[in-house]
Amino acid sequence: MLESPAITEVKRLRSLGAEIGEGTLIFGRVDVSVNYPNFIKIGKCCLIASEAILLSHGYPHNWLPLVVGDNCYVGFRAIVLPGAIIADNCVVGAGAVVPKTLKVAEWSLIVGNPAVLKVLNRDRHKIFVDHMKTFVNA
Repeated sequence: MLESPAITEVKRLRSLGAEIGEGTLIFGRVDVSVNYPNFIKIGKCCLIASEAILLSHGYPHNWLPLVVGDNCYVGFRAIVLPGAIIADNCVVGAGAVVPKTLKVAEWSLIVGNPAVLKVLNRDRHKIFVDHMKTFVNA
């Protein structure tokens, strides 16, 4: 049986030192700080969409941890900058740019450039999380 490319990418990043929780999938071409993956922590049951960028380092030589909590979705072409901490059960919208200065609480919808917080519809997000758990356990 062939393995999903989303699972293959998770295994590759784990082998480089990134901490990625069970049930997390990384789809398409996602740019991750592969030079400093040990500064990246992604929680359980997350989905990282195609062309997202997750950075744990900046210039010149400043390495900051990047944290994505459990049950999060990072949208297409979203950029999460070094030092950003995204709480559990959050959605980062497509194209959003998340700086370290944004204080992200649980159940936030993060949109825009620069990113701003909106209230996330918990019922709809729970449907997404339940679907992800079913998909991963299939």
